[in-house]
Amino acid sequence: KDSGAWSRLSRWVMRWSVPVLVVTALGLGALMSLGAGVKFGLVDERILPASDPVAVSSQLVRERFDGQESKPVEIILTGASEQQAADYATELSKLDHITRVQSVAGVTVDGQTDPRVAAAFADYLAGDQQRIVAVHDVEARGNDGVTLTQDIRALDEPFTVQVGGIAADYTDSLAGITRMLPWLVLWVFAATLILLFLFTGSVLLPLKAFLFNIMSLGATLGFLTWVFVGGHLKWLIGDFTTTGSIDASNIILIAVVTFGLSMDYELFLLSRIKEQHDAGLSTEDSVALGLQRSGPIITAAALVLAANFLPLAISGISSIKMLALGISFAIILDATVVRALLVPSLMKLFGSANWWAPRWMRWVYDKLGLSH
Repeated sequence: KDSGAWSRLSRWVMRWSVPVLVVTALGLGALMSLGAGVKFGLVDERILPASDPVAVSSQLVRERFDGQESKPVEIILTGASEQQAADYATELSKLDHITRVQSVAGVTVDGQTDPRVAAAFADYLAGDQQRIVAVHDVEARGNDGVTLTQDIRALDEPFTVQVGGIAADYTDSLAGITRMLPWLVLWVFAATLILLFLFTGSVLLPLKAFLFNIMSLGATLGFLTWVFVGGHLKWLIGDFTTTGSIDASNIILIAVVTFGLSMDYELFLLSRIKEQHDAGLSTEDSVALGLQRSGPIITAAALVLAANFLPLAISGISSIKMLALGISFAIILDATVVRALLVPSLMKLFGSANWWAPRWMRWVYDKLGLSH
């Protein structure tokens, strides 16, 4: 069927391409702005329902008692004498948010050591290594935990200091993600441009596809921030505990899944558009016919996926809620707003430039191009 609702919609969008593009971009930008200043973290017991016994007891400890006793900083000193270790414990106890330090010397609070309980920590000494346990009062899996870990590691000592514990684990995990993220983005960017160029022979279309996917992911992050940091939509997806941060591992998983599926939808659409353009139709007619032929299958695929994920959004585990809601929102947004509005409007504006490539790249496409 070469005419229908999708064809009429695309022609209407292309007729009003500039207003549609501006309004749609502003809408996505508004969603993206909701994620400005978002803080990332990792999951803890607060992913459980607020009524869960573990969550209740942890919250009571957090609100009514000083110190995160169950999440201390574990430190190993190598090559330090007992006096050096005692001096280190004293210095450590003076840091912000450190409530108590346990060492072979005893218990140290605010620079004062009580040696009367030293016998209880005799097993903290093993050969040339000594154990130090520092109890703190911050959330270990959060920005305060990162700051505390960095402050401890900034202490300059003449012996080897190895800092462990939940806060350090979170700090190093987040640093690992941050360190590799630029390389991941570069890999995805290069792979997208190369493969889509070999498929379309265009320089502009792969750039457009990558940009649209980034905008879609940014809008999804903003939406999730609004829900899980702002505490909205509880009436729809059930109660959950707001932690002030977004789970970094969940965001990566959502981004990978939705980026891959979005590129699949992009290929479905571009293959139909390019097919008509290669047959001699104008860009406008190619877009209208291509969207008419691929729009229903793309939308159906997105709805099937969302229908399978959305029931998980009422799970009692907030990380599962976030995963289900994020993937469903991103896929539906991509299959409707991006494919039905942004793609036709931008392709109309670019016209014949959609299919442009330098001569040497055209030669590469002629030799290595992928058939659809």
